[in-house]
Amino acid sequence: MREYLLAKLPAPSGPNPVAWTYERVVKLLSLSHLQDQPLIQLSNGETKRLRLAAALLRNPTLLLLDAPLAGLDVASRAAFDELLAAVAAAGCTVVLATAATEIPAIATHVAVLAAGAITGVLPVADYVPAPAQAPHLPDAAALRALWPAGPPVFKVLAKLENVTVRYGERLILDRLNWEIKPGERWALLGPNGAGKSTVLSLLNGDNPQAYGQPITLFDRRRGTGESIWDIKRRIGYVSPELLQYFPGQPTCLQVVSSGFSDTLGPGRPTPAQLATAQAWLQALHLEAYTHQPLRQTPASVQRLCLVARALVKAPPLLLLDEPGQGLDAAQQPYFRAMLEAICAVSPVALVYVSHYAEDIPRSVTQVLRLGPGSGA
Repeated sequence: MREYLLAKLPAPSGPNPVAWTYERVVKLLSLSHLQDQPLIQLSNGETKRLRLAAALLRNPTLLLLDAPLAGLDVASRAAFDELLAAVAAAGCTVVLATAATEIPAIATHVAVLAAGAITGVLPVADYVPAPAQAPHLPDAAALRALWPAGPPVFKVLAKLENVTVRYGERLILDRLNWEIKPGERWALLGPNGAGKSTVLSLLNGDNPQAYGQPITLFDRRRGTGESIWDIKRRIGYVSPELLQYFPGQPTCLQVVSSGFSDTLGPGRPTPAQLATAQAWLQALHLEAYTHQPLRQTPASVQRLCLVARALVKAPPLLLLDEPGQGLDAAQQPYFRAMLEAICAVSPVALVYVSHYAEDIPRSVTQVLRLGPGSGA
């Protein structure tokens, strides 16, 4: 991390002192303890703070922030106003795109953007957010028809017994114990860097440290001959970064149907698979976007298409890593209502990661809370 940030320092331009030095930025953004950490081992929230640090090291006169609080834990969000105040005090103009509920204390004016145009500019004291509209609920019968009938195939979906993960000298998980059974709905909570992404990577078969550890997935101990694809075909997974990994401009239908093969390209789905993907789009009221490029649709449509992609193969376990990140106040209720409807009619087990308590579906009844170096 240190090498990455030092490379962002601009060349000296004169005798005047700069407002943002490496030492000041690292301290203010709580990155001091991560300076020797490889970038790939940073959590989502830590990566967010790192990107902000890189921007400040350029000592900008104009700072543009797009949804800066997304992915940050409660403590980091609470400290954000203090950070922006320091930025403004250094003479920097700040423009940020954010939700109406997260306008910072230093804001003086609000520009309202709707349908691709600015519809109003007014002092922040005069701004009143528009009331959210009631979400259009999905077709429950259509959703139910997309799930195969029958009892659960597995007794235990995931079981971690005294699992420990280290990255160098940094202890991420310390003798963690956790068991997920069919149909359970869990919230996985904890501050940035507590190990939530690491836990998900252990469940999803993406972490090499899973080998040699007492981990059971779908009634089978890891390292007993199963392939990575045996694991992934039974898991649906959504993360904030997933969208950027799709090459080109795939349509919504192509993205949803790619869930059958767990690939990031359009692949070669069968006619039956395409029909199932189309049925998911229709059940979620997304059929109007079927042939539109995913990146050109509203954020809520993008997130729901990724959820449909995760569910298209009817997996017994669904992992949602901050799936609503970046949604505005109008899109959040719609996205949450869709998830509630899916949970109400399906037997899928759920692990939901979020830093916002209000985002967690009501169907969630159990909580695993992690702390730094957590064993829960």
